[in-house]
Amino acid sequence: MDDTLPVVNAEYTIEKFDGEILLYAESQTQAVYLNDEAHAVWSLCKEGLTVGQIIEYLEQVYPDQKEQIRGDVTTALETLHKNGVIEFADEE
Repeated sequence: MDDTLPVVNAEYTIEKFDGEILLYAESQTQAVYLNDEAHAVWSLCKEGLTVGQIIEYLEQVYPDQKEQIRGDVTTALETLHKNGVIEFADEE
């Protein structure tokens, strides 16, 4: 899975309301709440990084949390995918 490329659904735009981060797709009248971890993962997906590169980057930025980063990234990607915010390049 590390070589998998998450592709961001361009219909979603980021909105911030009272310290909350939402992704909103007007065409679907759908909003997806992002916690800080999911927001970081989504932002890195927008940069065109593979799953492995996202994990590696976050492990470098947050070395104290290295043990849990892979699980957090996987959970965030699954949630983003389930809500239609990202697809994986091999699914197209």
